[in-house]
Amino acid sequence: MSVSFDEPVNDSVSYATGNFTVSNANVAAIADNDGDDTLRLELDSVTPNDTSLTPDVTVAQNAVQDTNGNAGPAGSSTTVTASDGAAPVALNATYRDTTDDGRVDRVDVVYSEDVSGSSYSDGDWSITSSGTVDIAKDGDGTVSGSEVRLNVTGAANTTGGSTAPTLDYSGSSVTDGPNDAPAQTLTMQDGAAPTFAGLTTVDADSNGTVDTLNVTFTESVASGSVEAADFSIDSANGLSGTVSGVADDDGDAAVNLTLNEGSSADTGATPTLAYTQSGGSSAAVQDAAGNQMIDTTSDAATDSAAPVVLSSASLDRNGDGTVDSVGVQYSENVSASSPEIGDYSLGGSDSGAIMFDSSLVSDDTVYLSTIAPQNDTGLDLALSYDASAGTQGSITDGSNPAASFSGETVLDRADPRMVSVTTNDTNRNGTVDALTVTFTEPVNDSSVDAGDFSSPAGSVDGVTTGTADDNRTTLSVSGLSAGTAVTPDVTLAGDSLLDLSGNDNPSQTLTATDTASPAVTAASTADTNGDGSVDRIDLTLSEAIDDDASTLAASAFSLSDGAVDSVSTGTANDDAVSLSVSGLSGSDATPDVTYAGGTFLDSLGNALSGSATFTNTTSGAAPTVESATVLDRDGDGNVDAANVTFTGAIDDATVSPGDWTIGGTTVDSVDTLGTTDDDRLQLRITTDAAEVNGTGTADVTYTPGSTADLAGNEIAAVDAGDVDEVDGSTPVVTDVSATGDERVQVEVTATESLDSVEVDLSGPESTTLSSFAVSGDGPYVHTLTYAPDTEGEYTATLQTAADAAGNDGAGGEQDSVSISFPDSGGSSAPSAPGSFSSRVASSTVTVFGGTGSVTFDLGSGPVDSVEVSSDASGNGFARATTLSSLPDGVSSPDDPTVGVVSIQMPDDWATTPATLRMRVDTSATDVDPERLRVAHYDESTDSWDTFETDVESQQGSTAVLTAETPGFSTFAVVQSDPAATETVEVTTATATPTPDSSDGSSAGTTAAADGPESTTETGTASSTTSGSGPGFGVVAVVLALVAVVAVVRRRR
Repeated sequence: MSVSFDEPVNDSVSYATGNFTVSNANVAAIADNDGDDTLRLELDSVTPNDTSLTPDVTVAQNAVQDTNGNAGPAGSSTTVTASDGAAPVALNATYRDTTDDGRVDRVDVVYSEDVSGSSYSDGDWSITSSGTVDIAKDGDGTVSGSEVRLNVTGAANTTGGSTAPTLDYSGSSVTDGPNDAPAQTLTMQDGAAPTFAGLTTVDADSNGTVDTLNVTFTESVASGSVEAADFSIDSANGLSGTVSGVADDDGDAAVNLTLNEGSSADTGATPTLAYTQSGGSSAAVQDAAGNQMIDTTSDAATDSAAPVVLSSASLDRNGDGTVDSVGVQYSENVSASSPEIGDYSLGGSDSGAIMFDSSLVSDDTVYLSTIAPQNDTGLDLALSYDASAGTQGSITDGSNPAASFSGETVLDRADPRMVSVTTNDTNRNGTVDALTVTFTEPVNDSSVDAGDFSSPAGSVDGVTTGTADDNRTTLSVSGLSAGTAVTPDVTLAGDSLLDLSGNDNPSQTLTATDTASPAVTAASTADTNGDGSVDRIDLTLSEAIDDDASTLAASAFSLSDGAVDSVSTGTANDDAVSLSVSGLSGSDATPDVTYAGGTFLDSLGNALSGSATFTNTTSGAAPTVESATVLDRDGDGNVDAANVTFTGAIDDATVSPGDWTIGGTTVDSVDTLGTTDDDRLQLRITTDAAEVNGTGTADVTYTPGSTADLAGNEIAAVDAGDVDEVDGSTPVVTDVSATGDERVQVEVTATESLDSVEVDLSGPESTTLSSFAVSGDGPYVHTLTYAPDTEGEYTATLQTAADAAGNDGAGGEQDSVSISFPDSGGSSAPSAPGSFSSRVASSTVTVFGGTGSVTFDLGSGPVDSVEVSSDASGNGFARATTLSSLPDGVSSPDDPTVGVVSIQMPDDWATTPATLRMRVDTSATDVDPERLRVAHYDESTDSWDTFETDVESQQGSTAVLTAETPGFSTFAVVQSDPAATETVEVTTATATPTPDSSDGSSAGTTAAADGPESTTETGTASSTTSGSGPGFGVVAVVLALVAVVAVVRRRR
């Protein structure tokens, strides 16, 4: 804002902005103080986009000076009102669709102040770029307030796009009165709302019903702004569906509205679509500029849905029982078509029996005239149409040609008729009891009623349809003459039944054809070899058969259980056939007999067209004993009963106990075991004195008497050895005793020899004994032994006493024994060296003087066995322990270490030179075993002595090293330096082991390992149980003073 004074202003003075006040604005700075009579005030906080402002300006008293230093205005402040010196400026230009017809028709230019005093001059305006909307001036316009409005014409159905048009103004027609607007170039903004540009119908799934409306807007609409609830069908014009959803709403100008399909075909529909902004949420269809679509209705849709075949049907238009045309119905009127029979072809099982000879079209149906076989209105046809076979698009709705289709099932629209009636003997009793009526096509079973049929030869009692809704109906009849050769007349009343398409029948009478075949009327089993299994079935037929014409092979027959091996007829051409069979279980097997169609032919050639099954087979085979389980019912240790299972059910009333024996003793009672007349009995001996000794197996025998099955077939004799009896008697444990001094011996006495005995031993040590020796021949004594490492009271508890059949007689019986060891004369077992975590395995033994050697079994690890040979005297405990690291305070050898083992010996053994034999696993090192040395740690000097070491043997990755040592502590197997020569040689005297007089083995140390996970313990010598592994015999116990016994325990 420029402020002028009545004389020049002193330019050497800086004027304060606070001395100047502008209404509705703030003075931010004072500029242009160049010595003339004008100062320029720079303002902020001014109303934007308004060049018409004329604010009041107040200059404070004495706020300025003239060039002579006189301050003014004098006396008081001065206020003046500014004059308009700002020209109007075009703020924006916006194109609009004022008629909402989808075409831009006006451009509004908004200025920074009122320009209503201006006049429109078309020459001052030019469109320099028409943009996507492709607008052009109409040559006229108007001025209203602060707007200049140019009338324009844009492209049809276009209200926006990616390229904005531009507008130039250059002239003097726009003014606010005193100030003309400057020339400007403006990029037009989008002020036109989107609307419908087009609507087309789509049948996306080609089912004859419109399922999609393709909506095109006049410009891209914002993704998510299209809501199904905003749209509805205005005028259906044949459309049967309703709007249900939105698809492909991805921000462009095209959106698909999905429809809930209607119930009728409507590919010819041309609906209009209504849009109501308030139908959905508050959001409306809008473009990127936010212009919202107004409520409107589209033009009628363009039909883009091609006619689709809805159905095709075979027709009998003249009612003679022969198909004479195929009608093809489309989803809309196709009267504009010119059908060509060459475009159509037939498939299906009956396609070879029918052909087209002409065609015509009526409304939505094309009729193809046919030449087809007579008396067949149920043709199996499939129709195909090739749109390109003849004239392209011969079937059309006028704009959209029908698509090709293939394999369209041809429906039945022809009336059903009776073709034939045949006789049947459905229950195979030798009398016709059914008539099968065959129609020209399948009929609706629910429409068939016995009252619709009649016959003068008998009565129609009922109707059965067999396969549902097929072309056959079976009439149940009675009162016909006996035999299978009767051929009665059958009448069907007109309009009484329907085919599957609802077509009814004409009235007819037909004479039945004889098709009743011979049938099996009886079957009886036989057991010809008396082994308890059926091996023959004798069949009786309803009439004599022609043996030569019949198919009397085993393959023609099958059983519900078992197999037919061969067939015999006996007398030629009679009514009897015998089947040799196998695979049947039990004597009471009465399998159903199934015979294939064509198996039996009578003299007229009648045979079953399909298989038949006879289900009333009777039993003619006597049962045999299948199994017998002997029992000790009263638990006294003697067999007194047997459960007998037969190959078939037994008539309990026929069983005489005196005909049976168990173990030679006559049975005096029989029990049915709760179920009468089944295949099980229990034979009993009720007198204790007569019971069979022991609880083992006993023979069950039968002397032929009265025992028979339910059919009266008596069983044959059962001799000893005929049945593999099962031991079902639980052994009786008559005694459990525990004895011993240095070892525990448990004796379990039972009524039979046991297959499995387990005794839990508890006390200072706990274990389960299961190895035993058996003596005696009734009662039977089972001996189990255990050599404990610890003295004290031990309790033996019997946990298992089972025979070979698994019958367990153990009842937790117990006995106790005290164990004590003789004084060894030595010290107690030394503690294992090293930390618990560093111990790999440890072996503790009891040694006695003069024995010569002792062996430590250390299980897995680099050193898994150590033998010490010495002529030392003295008794005591010794221990060898393999370590994963050296004990605390022990320095490392100079050479790399393969394994570490600590050997602790008692008394004289610890200081007497000895020979060491170590078995070493070399798999963890690639060093030649010849370079391995045994080194000994000297505690007094805290140093290692490397011994001269020999490889005694080598097998695979295992090597046995020998060396002489003057004493015992920690040893290491090391990898020697090839250049090293210093060794320590120790001379020892090795004793020869004394043989054990009981088993011939060395009386040296016996090592038994529990595995690397068990704890370290010590033990003294004891004998092993019978059948339980190596140990001292009786003589070895006597010689314990010269024995070395090793009891090994390992711990990680």
